[in-house]
Amino acid sequence: MLVNFSNHSSALWSDKQIKTAVSTYGNIVDIAFPMVNPLEETDSILFMAEEYAKEIADLGSNKTITVHAMGELTLTFAVVAKLQSMGYTCVASTTERKVTLLDDNRKEVFFEFVNFREYPKLPFPPNSTLTAETKQF
Repeated sequence: MLVNFSNHSSALWSDKQIKTAVSTYGNIVDIAFPMVNPLEETDSILFMAEEYAKEIADLGSNKTITVHAMGELTLTFAVVAKLQSMGYTCVASTTERKVTLLDDNRKEVFFEFVNFREYPKLPFPPNSTLTAETKQF
């Protein structure tokens, strides 16, 4: 099962994204990502993360559920970290950004789904050799 914890209901996904999700993970269950007040304190974000991680975990074990987490960055980070600590696999959707410049100096942006990518496991491995100079593991 794929739990779609995002502010983009799977009912609005492209055929490609739905087919990829179903063939890879099975059925899709939506949990709407909340609106996060930009003035919210970190402690509140951590509390929200605990609550949403519990709601997701109540749907099934870490052996049967993968979580698609996309939304406000600090809450997404906290939910992914909590779920990973509980043994869940979390993924993000990758997209290709397509921009059309309009006549009145505006632009139209369309994001085309490409694939799902697993979030790196946290904490970041301490023995990694990734540096700003090498940009490689």
